[in-house]
Amino acid sequence: AGIPVKAFQLTPYAMVNMESGSASFDFDTGYNTYIPVTDTVVNIEPFTVSTVGTDLLYTPWGLSLGTLYQAASAKKQQSGYKLVLITLSWHFRKS
Repeated sequence: AGIPVKAFQLTPYAMVNMESGSASFDFDTGYNTYIPVTDTVVNIEPFTVSTVGTDLLYTPWGLSLGTLYQAASAKKQQSGYKLVLITLSWHFRKS
């Protein structure tokens, strides 16, 4: 749902989700002698990703500016993991 402000249409949004899972990997022959690998499957502890942003549409030109701020933080063993992503995008919409 957009909020009309004169020649603009403002559409804010927010989302929070929990991520987790596992990753598996293979080493080429010879690499495992340099890196002490005990398992080729790693469990990824749950972490929260929070996203907020807005889409600002300038209706006379059909120009849309979108902003996104995304932050992720881990719990438990990955407590040092923090990610911040800021994105600005634009495109022209046809009427």
